[in-house]
Order: sequence, then structure tokens, then C-alpha cells
Amino acid sequence: MTIRFLSVILVCCFGFSAALALPPGGDNVPKKKTKRSRPEVKISGFPLGPSRAALDTAVARLSASSSFQTTLGGSKYRVISSEYVDNGTPTPTRFRAVIYDYTNDRTYSATGDAADNQPVSLNEEAFQPGRSDEEFAEAASIVRSSTGLADSFASGGLTTYEPMPPITVLNGTIERLVNVGILSNTGSVKHEIVGVSLKRSAVVHYPDVAPPSARAIGDVCGPPAMTAAVLGALRDLRVPRGQVHAERFGLA
Repeated sequence: MTIRFLSVILVCCFGFSAALALPPGGDNVPKKKTKRSRPEVKISGFPLGPSRAALDTAVARLSASSSFQTTLGGSKYRVISSEYVDNGTPTPTRFRAVIYDYTNDRTYSATGDAADNQPVSLNEEAFQPGRSDEEFAEAASIVRSSTGLADSFASGGLTTYEPMPPITVLNGTIERLVNVGILSNTGSVKHEIVGVSLKRSAVVHYPDVAPPSARAIGDVCGPPAMTAAVLGALRDLRVPRGQVHAERFGLA
């Protein structure tokens, strides 16, 4: 009787000790994974083909070519953009430049050999090139020094910014106008987008204080309370009434 009782006690004590030795959850607890070291990955980049400096040098030689002098000699012009012409090899040998002639309002493309081994080909194009950073810098400088605005710019009351659209050609004209936004820091001057003629170094004020393609059109449709709130916001933004169309509806 005594031996059997002691055996029961020993079995209970052994089971209790084993239970204490196991972590909470028993064998179902996931083991902590050790962090494996991964090989270091390095990515290197290197220029492919001729450099930008070589392209700029090739473009700078354009003005010395006979075709360039014949077509653009005496005109005010600017190289708007330039790029290498892809010939299917890692090392292109030819380039293309887009030039705008402000004096005659014409666009030209010039193609030539980067090493100056072949004559330059100059062709008139029928598209309006995008605005370059140099164009905007010149246009903004003309605006900041214009009559009636110079003092406000000098005092910090006005600032310029790059608006949309960047270029405007008004109907019935061929003159390229570079647009410049004028923003008042004090509210003393109405927000305006002006065009700048780099040919004449003149500022052009649009009739609706912005070029036609920049005018916002407000289409409002909804319950009376919402429509009234939106119309009020459009008035605060000085959107002309003729550019706003509103429709109101209610529940039947």
C-alpha cells in the first residue's frame, strides 16, 4: 500500500516538473528563426556613348556652318533642345538640335556629325517646340523689369512662376509668346499670366488675365446648397461668370 502510494506521488511530481520545463503552448510554439546573412548586392552605373559635354560642343559649332549662316545669319535665335540620334549602336555619331528663329517666327531642325566630319543639314519644321529653361529665364527677367511692375518685384511684393500653358500663339498671329505667371505675395495685384515676346522684348497682357487655353471652366451640378457653395468658391477665385455653367436639382 505504501509503495503504491509513493509511486503515484513520484509519477505526479515527474509530470509536474516536465510541464514546467515546456514553454507556453507546448510543441506548437514556432521556433525563432535565425537571421541568415545575405550576400551584399552592388549596382554600378556608367555613361554609355558620348558625353553631354561633347554634344554641347558639337551644337556650339552649328553657328559656324555655312547653311546656318545662310538661313539664320542676322536673326535672333536660340537652340531649344539637342540630342544624339540613335543609330543602333552604343556610340551614336550624329546629333539633332531644334532651333527657334524669333526674328521670323520659324522652327528649324539641324542634324550634324558630332565629330564635325560632315556638313550640317538645316530644315524648316512645322511644329512649335516646347519652352526651354533659358527661354523662361529671359522672359521672366523682361517681366520683372517691365514698367509698372519693377518696383513691386524689387520689394518682394510680386514673384514669377512657370504657368500652363508654357507657350501661346494667339489666333491670327505667328508670334511665339513665352508665358510667365505673376503672383502677388500681398494681394495688392491681381494674379495674372502674361505672354512675353522674346522677339520684341515686350510683355503682352491677355484680355482675360490669362491665355485662352489657360482659362478654367467650372461645370457645377448638384443640390442647391452644394451648388451655391461651389459658385461662391469660384467667385473667390475670380473665375469669370461666362466660364461657369451651373445646374441645380432637388429630390422629388
